[in-house]
Amino acid sequence: MSETTQLVLGAILGSSLLTTIFSKVWDYVTNARKTDQILLLGAIEQLVDKILAQGYRTKMQTLRLQEAASQYKKRGGDGYADAMVADAMKMPLKG
Repeated sequence: MSETTQLVLGAILGSSLLTTIFSKVWDYVTNARKTDQILLLGAIEQLVDKILAQGYRTKMQTLRLQEAASQYKKRGGDGYADAMVADAMKMPLKG
């Protein structure tokens, strides 16, 4: 590596530019994860409401609910969905 390249890299790495870049990337990832959580929780709530209203759950609804709950947890879900899922799972399986 040339001396000029080393100086430029040293200046970039030693500056706040790198910190700013990492900070922006972290904010983006964190916000995307939070958005995913909100959307998944909404989907879980809607599906649970439907299951409870109809008084039973289908195999497909069960699979969709379990997958949504799993993805919610993977994205840092706080367990709020667990109680809703448990209520839906108490409904009899039909079809």
